[in-house]
Amino acid sequence: TGEISLVGGVPDPGYKTSVGGESALMATIVFSAKSLGQGTISFTNESEILSNLNNINILTIKRGYDVAIRVKPSPTPISAPVTPAPSATPTSGTVTRVFVTSTTYNGNLGGLTGADLKCQARADSAKLGGIWKAWLSSSTDGSPSTRFIKNTGPYKNVLGNVIANDWSDLTDQVLTSSLAANENGSLQNITEPWNVWTNTWTSGSIYDTASNLTCNNWTSDSSSITGRGGASWKTDVRWTASEISGQACNTLKRLYCFEQPSKTIPSNKGDGNKDGKVNLIDMSVLHTDYNKDAQKGQTIRAGIDMNDDGIINLHDYSALLKRLSELGVIKGYKI
Repeated sequence: TGEISLVGGVPDPGYKTSVGGESALMATIVFSAKSLGQGTISFTNESEILSNLNNINILTIKRGYDVAIRVKPSPTPISAPVTPAPSATPTSGTVTRVFVTSTTYNGNLGGLTGADLKCQARADSAKLGGIWKAWLSSSTDGSPSTRFIKNTGPYKNVLGNVIANDWSDLTDQVLTSSLAANENGSLQNITEPWNVWTNTWTSGSIYDTASNLTCNNWTSDSSSITGRGGASWKTDVRWTASEISGQACNTLKRLYCFEQPSKTIPSNKGDGNKDGKVNLIDMSVLHTDYNKDAQKGQTIRAGIDMNDDGIINLHDYSALLKRLSELGVIKGYKI
């Protein structure tokens, strides 16, 4: 517990709050923790650093920040490769990584599929590997509770900090630490009143179903309709469901991106046309069925539903590529 005072002059004509479209850094404060626990950083209205040359308080937005102080995890030792036993669900040792995008988007995300692609692109740009989906809900394409593989292991940001211990912990309204780290491991600057498109409750289910409250299911950048979201610096329910009303769909927000835990693919998967072989013809079958959803009454071929989730998507494409590479049908694909 304590107070820090910053003393100094104010340049004429004043501080710039942004430089080249990015928020400007005015000061950096480094803290040394004496013990583990929780802490809160806040600003006071009386701080002299908030007054201009005419002694007028220029602070229009101030925001506290909750921090968790814990021991940095030890590096994971490298061990010899082990072939896992087949399992229907991820093991408790699986780590699911999470980040908030460094880039911003208006409400026309191209639906949930387009949002997933944006998450995948950010992960690929940071060379994170894996398959990624956006924490986002719509009335046409579902929500994290229906689209995500629910991990039984911990959720961590790309810095290795634990966000939640498992899916149940992730969806219990309180996070262990915030999702403020982007795909590159940098902390995103706070943006008011919230900064991430979600339309999702802490349970992972959809928040609003009306198209005029979901940027027309994330296909519109109109200023006349809105979308809901959360604040990446919060660890309570507001991380995904802000109490502040929706924002116009032409405003720019970020996305939460969640890695999807890999499953062991049964050896009989990949034979889409049931000819007893797994080859490039099956990849053609996958392309034919791509984006089909059995829950919507659409017929899919079970052989190419690699993870048995009833949807033919990027997970199945990646898994089939891996299977074709293992069989020597294609070369040069890095598993």
